[in-house]
Amino acid sequence: PAGKSKTFGDEWFRNTILYKNAVIADALNIGASVLFQDTDLVWLKDPFEYLDSNRKHYDMQIMYDGANMRGRPVFGNTGFIYLQSNDVTRALLETGLRNSSSILKSGGHQFVFMKIITFFLHHQMIRLHILPEHLFLNGHLFNLNRGVLPPAGNWKREGIVLHYSWTGSRDEKFRKLKKFGINYLGSETATEPEKPTRKEPEMKTNPPTDTSVEENLCDVTLHLHGAEPIELTCEKTSPLLGSILKAYFQDGQGDNKSEIVHLQLMEDEEFYELFLKSSHISRIEISPPLDQKTLSRFIN
Repeated sequence: PAGKSKTFGDEWFRNTILYKNAVIADALNIGASVLFQDTDLVWLKDPFEYLDSNRKHYDMQIMYDGANMRGRPVFGNTGFIYLQSNDVTRALLETGLRNSSSILKSGGHQFVFMKIITFFLHHQMIRLHILPEHLFLNGHLFNLNRGVLPPAGNWKREGIVLHYSWTGSRDEKFRKLKKFGINYLGSETATEPEKPTRKEPEMKTNPPTDTSVEENLCDVTLHLHGAEPIELTCEKTSPLLGSILKAYFQDGQGDNKSEIVHLQLMEDEEFYELFLKSSHISRIEISPPLDQKTLSRFIN
């Protein structure tokens, strides 16, 4: 029954996601392209202008879920996916349905699907686009205690959709709706009125000043075996930087490293993507160097 689930991963949540997968699979099987989204998502602009501009180049476009290690190396959030109807996407959803027992056991289908998508990527079977996180904003960027995190600094001007995920209950979702000014329902809570809680810090929605942006940026050079170096600029709190450092320093040793690093880069205002094995990286240079506290947060 609708509304029966109270917390992420409970019995009703697990049962409902099976219908979610079946509905998407049926739509793809009759030739319809599908935009699927969870209910805890707000459109700030019409997303189809962006999504349709890429539909000829990708079989699947998916929201970025932040540095959620259970979802590596894709880090996709299945709460917002756009699929073209073709043999690849139909096979993807069929594989998901055939793994329903794993989905029920894990309490959610996202992490199972990340493993399936990774298999398709390794065998070059799918054209996947991870949507830019500053346009397709996920819940990890909106923290009830710390406010709006840096990649979402201009969310009111640039944002296309906002997913108030990374919450454990409906009441917590309504707290996010209220705190960040996106409650268009005219309702304060999902269930019973909340008990008074300690006052949370005021959120800061204004973009950081130019000086603070510069201080938070670092230049990263990935030196590759037998190939030209890759240069990119990251924020020191960036999930992209975190995934690179974790893959290189923590996941395996030397030539035994095999973790896939997913890079989403921008060149001449166009995004392009690269899936790189950490064993291809011979050396990493970061300027200015990260302090030990920042570095240890990523690799410990």
